[in-house]
Amino acid sequence: MTASEKKERLLQALIERKGLQHLVDVAAEVFQNPLFIMDLSGKFLARSSRAEDRPIWEMMFPDQRLVAKDMYTVEKAGIFEILFGQDEPVFGRFDFYPARFLGCRIRDKDGAVGVATLVECIPVAEEDPELMVLLCKAALFEILYYEHTAMQTLPYFSILKDILEHMVNAEEARERIQAVHLKLPRRMRLAAGGYLRNGSPLALHFVRESVMASLEPCACILYENQLLVLLEENLCGVSVQKTLEDCFSGASFWIGISRSFEDILELPEMYEQAKAVRMVREKLQIEKRCLYYDDIFLYHFFAVAAGKHDLGSFCHPLLLQITAYDQKNHTELSKSIEAWLESGRNMQRAAGRLHMHKNTLYYRLKRAEELFHMDLDDENLCFLLQFSFRLRQMMRPDR
Repeated sequence: MTASEKKERLLQALIERKGLQHLVDVAAEVFQNPLFIMDLSGKFLARSSRAEDRPIWEMMFPDQRLVAKDMYTVEKAGIFEILFGQDEPVFGRFDFYPARFLGCRIRDKDGAVGVATLVECIPVAEEDPELMVLLCKAALFEILYYEHTAMQTLPYFSILKDILEHMVNAEEARERIQAVHLKLPRRMRLAAGGYLRNGSPLALHFVRESVMASLEPCACILYENQLLVLLEENLCGVSVQKTLEDCFSGASFWIGISRSFEDILELPEMYEQAKAVRMVREKLQIEKRCLYYDDIFLYHFFAVAAGKHDLGSFCHPLLLQITAYDQKNHTELSKSIEAWLESGRNMQRAAGRLHMHKNTLYYRLKRAEELFHMDLDDENLCFLLQFSFRLRQMMRPDR
C-alpha cells in the first residue's frame, strides 16, 4: 500500500463516521501494526481488534488495562514531556516490552486529550510517522463527535467519571489513580454544585477556575452539568463553604456536601448524597444555599421511601387527628405544635417564629393536650410527632 493509498484509507475511515474503534482498526491495517488510543488517565478508548494483535495485548496488558509502573517508566524517560509538547510522533523503547513504540498526541486546541500508540512489530514505513499525525487529527474528530472533551484535558477526569458510572473495579481504579499521581486525602468529602435556573454550562467552567484558584481541592471536575469538588475532610469548614458560594456568586445556585468517606469507590454514593441536598432544598424551599447531607438525610430517607410507600401511612395518628380538627374548626394547633418542636421546645423562640405572645402559644399547647389526651412532656411522643411533621413536609406538593 502506497503512502497516498494509506492516507486515502484513513480519510475514508473518518468520512465513514463509524466510531473510534473502526478508525483504529483501519489504522492497524494501514500501518500493519497493533495500535491503541488512550486518554490522559490511562483509559483505553480503542485498541485494534485484529486477531494477530490479541496476543500482544494479552502480553502487554494482562489485566486488560495499563500498568502504573510501566507508565512510570515511560514518564521517567521523559517521553510524555516530549510527546505532549509537539505534534510530531515520538519513538520509545522500554524494558517492559521488546518492540519499539511510536506515540503521537491527540490535541484539542492547545492541550492534549489523548495519545495514539503504535507497537512496532513490523518496521514502520518512512511515511508512517506523518500518517500518525493524520490519524490523531481524525481521532480527535471522533472524540469530539461522541463526547465533550473540555474535561478530558484533566488526567483524572476519566477516572472519576468511570468510578461515578461504576465502570471500574477497585484494582483498576487504584492503578489509574497512581498512574496520574492523583493524591487523595485519607478522609474527604464531595461538594457538588450547580445553577438552579438558566445556568450556562460555560459559566461552570469559570466557576471551576475560581474554585481551583481559591481552594486546594484534590480534584475538581464538571460532570452532568454540575461542579464536583473533592475536598479534604479537615478543610470542609465555614470558610470553605463561603468560598464555594463566592465562586458561584450572584445567580441562583445550590451546593451540597456529602458525608466524609475514605474509599474513592464510594464516590457514586457520595454524589447521590450531594444531589439529594438539591432535591430537598427545592422541595422544602430552604433559603440556605450550601447544605451538608447530614442536615437533610432524614428528608432524603422520606423521598426514597415515598417511591414505594404512602408516606401518610407513617405519620403518627395524633397528627392526623389534630390536622383534621384544625381543618374543621379553623384553628392552628398543628402549626403551633410544629413550631414549638422545631424551636427545640423553647416557648419564647417558637412564639417569635409564629409572631404571637408566648402565653397564647402556651394556651394552644395546653388546649391540644386536653383535646387529644396527650402529654407533650413525653420525650418519645415529641420525637414521633416531630418525625411526622417532617414527613408531612415531604408530602406537600411542589410549588
